[in-house]
Amino acid sequence: MDWDDMRIFLAVARGESLSAAGRKLGVDASTVGRRIARLEQSLGAKLFLKTPQGYELAAEGQRLIPHAEAAETALQGASEALSGHDELTGQLRIGAPDGCANYLLPQVCARLCADHPGLEVQIVAQPRLFNLTRREADMAVGVSPPQSGRLTVQKLTEYKLHLAAHEDYLAAHPRFSAAQI
Repeated sequence: MDWDDMRIFLAVARGESLSAAGRKLGVDASTVGRRIARLEQSLGAKLFLKTPQGYELAAEGQRLIPHAEAAETALQGASEALSGHDELTGQLRIGAPDGCANYLLPQVCARLCADHPGLEVQIVAQPRLFNLTRREADMAVGVSPPQSGRLTVQKLTEYKLHLAAHEDYLAAHPRFSAAQI
């Protein structure tokens, strides 16, 4: 397998189109298409399904993603090791629910960036799950673990919600049970 073909495969999987991958890589979309066709032929597997929305990973492409990303990480690590840079650098995009993104992550990320000046952290606050395979974010904080995908998950803390009300409100309204919430 040719790493350059694998790099193109990752760009199409992340951008979901030949033109998006081409823009990211600085090559023509038709070149991207030829390279994907060559990779599919060499592997004997259909990696993408063409849909009206663009290119969607086929089952074989889904199975290839973690291996391609591992190769990408290994090559980046080798490059950093040989260049003598063991410092964290680059861009890190973290997706999180609004509360976490607005109140917790800025403090944590400020310390991280102070320790690693070459690191640029972007916090994306959205009230939904992030698709890490499509590179909507590099990391995501969620209130429940993902149900699918080959992801490394680490529990950060217990998460509890509390209901609070002013005493005047409670005096004016009848009690309710947890089942009514």
